[in-house]
Amino acid sequence: MGDVVATREFSVAGQESFARLSGDANPMHLDRVAARRTEPGEPIVHAIHAILWALDVVCERGIIENAPTSIDARFTRFIYPETIVSLEVVERTDEILRIALSVDGQVAFAVALRLTPQPPRAKPPGDGPLVEIPSTPIILDTKDMLGRSGLLPSMVDGRIVDEFPNAARVLGAERVKGLAALSALVGMIVPGMHSIFSRFDVDLADTAAKDGALKFEVRKVDDRFRIVDIAVEGSGLSGSAYAFARKPPVEQRSMRDLAALVRGDEFAATHALIVGGSRGLGAATAKIIAAGGGRVTITRLVGEAEAREMIAEVGATSCTARRFDVRDDPATQLDELAWDFDQVYYFATPQLRRQKSAAFEAERFEKLFEVQVLGFQRLCELLRARTNGPVTIFYPSTAALDDETRGLEEVRKSKAAGEMLALEMNDEWGEAHIVVKRLPPVLTDQTAAVKPAKLLDAVDVMLPIVREMVHSSAST
Repeated sequence: MGDVVATREFSVAGQESFARLSGDANPMHLDRVAARRTEPGEPIVHAIHAILWALDVVCERGIIENAPTSIDARFTRFIYPETIVSLEVVERTDEILRIALSVDGQVAFAVALRLTPQPPRAKPPGDGPLVEIPSTPIILDTKDMLGRSGLLPSMVDGRIVDEFPNAARVLGAERVKGLAALSALVGMIVPGMHSIFSRFDVDLADTAAKDGALKFEVRKVDDRFRIVDIAVEGSGLSGSAYAFARKPPVEQRSMRDLAALVRGDEFAATHALIVGGSRGLGAATAKIIAAGGGRVTITRLVGEAEAREMIAEVGATSCTARRFDVRDDPATQLDELAWDFDQVYYFATPQLRRQKSAAFEAERFEKLFEVQVLGFQRLCELLRARTNGPVTIFYPSTAALDDETRGLEEVRKSKAAGEMLALEMNDEWGEAHIVVKRLPPVLTDQTAAVKPAKLLDAVDVMLPIVREMVHSSAST
């Protein structure tokens, strides 16, 4: 596409350092558990961190020797730590320099640096109240964003200039701080907690607000696509920033809600092991069984706080939790259990970056296969060795096997292998009955996205399956 002038892997430690220096401590960049409940699926590099690195490189190499008149940056793909990022010069004329940051041959960020004067922009933000600097990102509904304005005092540590000395030399230290302040504005103030930086387009100008301070005003909020248009001015920059207001994490139905759907003794005879039961489909299943008077043992990998919340809501007499990594030997992790389960539900899902670089990614398939097939096989082998009576096991497959849904090639292959394994075990393991269902798209943290989609509620999907499992257990 262009000439590669530099490559870099952004580290987790570098992310933490940039968060401290910029003031943008949004957990989607830093917290593995929080990030899995966001669109990226894993912590991602701050967009402004990558942009400042790119600007520092082009200034260091003499690709630009004078400050541009404007910067227009668009972010189309996520950049994850510990992946190789290539900086390419796409176009270079007397009027414009176009650069791109690419991962696996796909452009993630596209940046245009104007080198000649441009016509005046739209009206800058008006004066607004001084905004209190938050210790954690603000949580806002989209209806509360329109018209939000003010002066954001500097959240930027002056030492950030030392991290990007060449950009500071050419663009000016004030503008390096201003760019870092854009990250803090989007990630901490508006949209705040549930944000994804999409684009900024700013002139390099002399402004009244200095030293990392920014005036801002939300000019437009597109409710359909959740795009927020923010006018900004300060610290040598004047223009606009754009961000998506992500949908917040999915809220599970409460035990009170389930009491209206389930009889209090409907599942009283059930003791279920639910692998991956701290959130999503697993959490919904655990609540259904507990609401019907049953007992559940849930497993989690990293969601310790989520498991504690589940126990607090369901009750310690009805729910216990264990850490379990299905990629490792289950006997060494679960051997202390009583193994008196009559039902087992397998909702283990590997943590995946939800953004793909190719139609089929072998590494993604291998991660899925290790968890959804080999992990299931290892658990069933332990169940067979430890349980003394009949057991009914639920293996969730996907309705994507019935169509050609794009982007799910690895999932289809992995689940097809899982179905085949379940069929074989049903034939050879007389005391077990493995129920396989191809589930439709369900609204969970794994499927929630910025754009609206037709997704089913987890309880509506799992309640009839739990009832079928109970009936199957009773007749086995």
